Amino acid sequence: MRLAMVIQRFRPSFGGQGIQVESLCAALSQRGIGPTVYTANPGDAPAAEETDGYQVRRVRTDFRGKPQHWPAFGARIHRALRRDQPDLVHVHGLTDALYASWLYCRTSARPLIFEMTLLGVDEPSALEASTARLRWLRRRLYRQANAYVAMSHAFEASYVASGLPRERLHVIPQGVDTNRFSRGDGATLAARRADLGLPASGPIVAFVGSLIERKGIDVLLRAWPSVRRSAAGSTLVLVGPGDFTEPAAQAAFAALSDEDRAAVVRLGKRDDIEQILAAADVFTFPSRREGFGTVIIEAKATELPCVVAELPGITDFIFENPAETAGSDPAADGLVVPQESPELLARAITSVLADPQGAQRIGACGRRRARAAFELSTVVDQYVELYNALGAAR
Repeated sequence: MRLAMVIQRFRPSFGGQGIQVESLCAALSQRGIGPTVYTANPGDAPAAEETDGYQVRRVRTDFRGKPQHWPAFGARIHRALRRDQPDLVHVHGLTDALYASWLYCRTSARPLIFEMTLLGVDEPSALEASTARLRWLRRRLYRQANAYVAMSHAFEASYVASGLPRERLHVIPQGVDTNRFSRGDGATLAARRADLGLPASGPIVAFVGSLIERKGIDVLLRAWPSVRRSAAGSTLVLVGPGDFTEPAAQAAFAALSDEDRAAVVRLGKRDDIEQILAAADVFTFPSRREGFGTVIIEAKATELPCVVAELPGITDFIFENPAETAGSDPAADGLVVPQESPELLARAITSVLADPQGAQRIGACGRRRARAAFELSTVVDQYVELYNALGAAR
């Protein structure tokens, strides 16, 4: 089977969905399915390459000298699909490439899968609320995919309310190769911290994601002084692209004292997430809106206790038995706190840091949950089953 994966942002551009597609394609290639990723070229990447058993094809997005012209992206994706003739097209996220992919699939009698990736952006209710030009046409084409993938249950209500056929919806979580992540012993922890230039002693609180307000970075910065007062010598490590340029994040960082600000380390975009997580004591993720949150699974696989903001349909999917503070439930596999509450976020983080044995129990429960429900090989099995079913239905 020749499978086309269509996604706007892919390596070297940073994006959580792009990272997931990388892992998925490498695993699919080992199952005898030949994926090709069709994506936008940020300008300096090769137009074609092969890596980990799958192909990457990058198309330009400029039009008459105008960069980032997304209708041009759609048109060139259509041209590439017509040239390569894949057997099935799997589109990730709502871009002009969805409509180009629909046109290719319609004219060639190939099945089309659309994967919803971010709440408020590409589920049916978001499309209904759109004020974009030709929105009626976009809604009509959106509704004609052969199958829809939701990476969490958070998308289900919107999908069902839209009247789309329930049998076309498949909830398939994002998967993680849990063998890639491990905590290690004390000596390993010290070596990893030294390699990363992090303090040899003192608690480390890790956040991984773009430094934007959607990810709740302003909430975390407002919680940070309280964490530092309760856990002396602690360091906040932020991993991901971006800076505090949005108003709320800018204000929260400016409000930090010199001492609190000095204890914030920004490592930027990194490819060694497993090393950074293994060097930390707690992982936190106060995101306001996601499609899934794969990095939470990565932290759980590392046996890190996780403190995250509640995301209905997502955190109740990822966590089997969440608590609000460490020690409140010996079977807890993570801590989930209400949205927009720096106080409760700080209290949950400090409760973990104050209870090393409880933190260890939470981490162990979290790793068991990650391996049982979100192992990459299990997720790949679900995709292979879906691809085969659609192929057989042609």
